[in-house]
Amino acid sequence: MSKENNEVLQAILELSEQINAVDDKLTKKITATEERLTEKINTTEEKLTKKIEATEERLTRKIETTDKKLTEKIETVDAKLSVLSESLLETQAEVKILKGAK
Repeated sequence: MSKENNEVLQAILELSEQINAVDDKLTKKITATEERLTEKINTTEEKLTKKIEATEERLTRKIETTDKKLTEKIETVDAKLSVLSESLLETQAEVKILKGAK
């Protein structure tokens, strides 16, 4: 029985070594995969951050340009309304003067 026990123990020892080797191999693969994925995530995050910042700058410029154009158009319309109001007042005054002259 002692010889059989030794053989069984030897087999168990060999299986244990194989299991440890497989465990080490899998741990290394998992670690390598994790590092690779972390690097990809970081790279993608950097690219997205740059795109977001560029888009934000572009939209800010568009908003500023649109605001400037709207302000100019509003000022133009305001000036036209002022001119029309003055003309209307002058015309009303002239009509009153003419009515009074009769």
